[in-house]
Amino acid sequence: DQNSNITYEAYNPEQKDRNGNLVGDPTGQTHSVLFFDYDNDGDQDLWVANDGDRLHIYRNDSTKNQITFTSVADKMNLDTVGAWMGFAIGDYDSDSDIDVFITNLGFHPRAYRPSQDPKPDCSYFDQFEWGTCLHFMLNNNSDSNTQITSENIFSESSEVINVYPSKLMPPISLDPDSIHKEQKQPLGLSAYDFGFGATFFDFDNDADQDLYYLGSTVDRGEGPGGHIFPGAGRMFENIKPNLFRDITIEAQVLDVDRARYHKLDPNDIYKDISLHRISPLYHENGKGVVHIDTNNDGYLDLIGSNSKGALWEDERQVSFIETGGPIFTWINPGGDNNWIKIQLIGQMAISGTGSNADGIGSKIYVTTGNKKQIQEIHAGSSYLSMDSLKAEFGLGSATKIDMLEIFWPSGKYQKIKNITSNQTIKVTEPK
Repeated sequence: DQNSNITYEAYNPEQKDRNGNLVGDPTGQTHSVLFFDYDNDGDQDLWVANDGDRLHIYRNDSTKNQITFTSVADKMNLDTVGAWMGFAIGDYDSDSDIDVFITNLGFHPRAYRPSQDPKPDCSYFDQFEWGTCLHFMLNNNSDSNTQITSENIFSESSEVINVYPSKLMPPISLDPDSIHKEQKQPLGLSAYDFGFGATFFDFDNDADQDLYYLGSTVDRGEGPGGHIFPGAGRMFENIKPNLFRDITIEAQVLDVDRARYHKLDPNDIYKDISLHRISPLYHENGKGVVHIDTNNDGYLDLIGSNSKGALWEDERQVSFIETGGPIFTWINPGGDNNWIKIQLIGQMAISGTGSNADGIGSKIYVTTGNKKQIQEIHAGSSYLSMDSLKAEFGLGSATKIDMLEIFWPSGKYQKIKNITSNQTIKVTEPK
């Protein structure tokens, strides 16, 4: 670059630093990256989701004099091979720490090539085994905002998280005929299908984190492989810790034009799939999704992106459309619960010192009665997406916040008491 001191170079796996150490870490095809402070030491750590490779996690060990990221996924027992697509972070079990949801191919046990045997660990050789790579819900076992020194922070909890399934659109794994005899029937969240972008958000403002992930299908459900990943996407309502309800149909978040909801028969799930289940043919190739209050009514909405993918005719690919598909927008119908929105302003925007302008990396705690919620401001998540930088908390019936606590990236701590609900407040970092 002639106008700066920045030099741009392509990745070279043999490149070394001044001390002779190899630089970089080769990965598979990266679909999503996430910065968040998983170890509560005040800096941003890096998580990388790769398609056809292991999860990569890099702990930020930087100092004022040197930028250093240490690979720790193997020590955390999270270097698992998968077709990882997207990240979402939120406190799904309401224990005041940040958990991580990572989308994958989901459970499609019959979708594999005849020459290959499906394996539950999603291991790879010539080609990976389709349909055995399950979503991860990583439960954070740390203590709130205390700095963590142990590597055993997260435990994979997908199978222990129960889900009340939709009678109209149950996961295929609930059909006993879909399970190979050498495989056990998946449990809980592990039973669900393909997903790309994902986000935690409190859609009903009842003071817990619900989960939505955007579905996707191979080539829009067309072509010889179009049946392999029927991913409609899912909206999970948080009922209580470790229990969700699939409300995808009730919330009407599906990207459909022709589905007639009143014609779907909840008592005839498997008899005639074409009539009584919503076909994946109605869906585009869902990719990224974010939450944001588009109409400023205090209830979070969803915006998703789609790609068009390949066009097929008589199982022959006739073209590939590189342009995007239609934008998906879901406007939350709202309700009677209360809420608060918090916009942070870091001192960097004012005095040139302190935390960054948007407070990215800040942890925010909201206490109402005996209920304590947490959110972290982060600048990227899902799949090629970014949620609103305003933190919105559902408050249920509470009419005020007893205490708002902010842990800024600069190390400053801020506390505000007795804040009236149903408003957006701006909070400036103290000097």
